[in-house]
Amino acid sequence: MEPVVFGASVYIVVAERVLLGLHRKERKWLPIGGKRLGDETPLETARREAREEAGCAVDFLPNPTGVIGAPPGFFAYEEHLSEPGNVRCLCFAFVATVPNESAVTLCPREFSESAWYTHDALAAVPYTPRSLHVLQLARTALHLVAKDRRHALCHAAPLESPDVAPSRAARRRQHARRASALAG
Repeated sequence: MEPVVFGASVYIVVAERVLLGLHRKERKWLPIGGKRLGDETPLETARREAREEAGCAVDFLPNPTGVIGAPPGFFAYEEHLSEPGNVRCLCFAFVATVPNESAVTLCPREFSESAWYTHDALAAVPYTPRSLHVLQLARTALHLVAKDRRHALCHAAPLESPDVAPSRAARRRQHARRASALAG
C-alpha cells in the first residue's frame, strides 16, 4: 500500500492572473501548498503554506462554491501521485487573493521560478498527464475570483440617491453602467 498524505494548495489570484511556481523537487508548475502538519485543518494548512511559501497572508474568498459548511476559499478536492516517490496526495484546493503581485515572494527553497498567468496564458504552461489537474484548477480559481468580483459589483451600494427609489429606466442605466464597468 502506498503512503498517503493530506495537504492543501492555494491558488493566489491578482487582477485576473493566477500564480504558479516551478517547484524544485517535483519539476513542474504548481500553486503554493504542502502537507498537513499535526492536527491542522485544511484551512490552517493553507494559511500556513501561504505564509511559508508566498511570504504573505492571503484573503480567502468567503464561500466560492456555495457549499454549506465549507471553509473560506475551499473550491476543490483532488488526489494525485507526487513525483518523485509516488506518494498519494489527498489535497484540498483553496482560492485566495492578495492586494497586488508585489505582496508575494515565493520561497526560493521550494520554487526556482514563478509567473502570473491569465486564463489564456495557462495554455502555454508545460504539463504532464499527471499535472494537468493543476491547470484545470488554476482556470477554475480565476473563474471563481471573477465571479466573486461580479457579485460584489452587482450588490454594491446603489449608484443613484438612496433617498429616492429608482425608476425602471434608472435601474436599467445602473445595470448598464455596472455591466460596462465589468467589461472595461
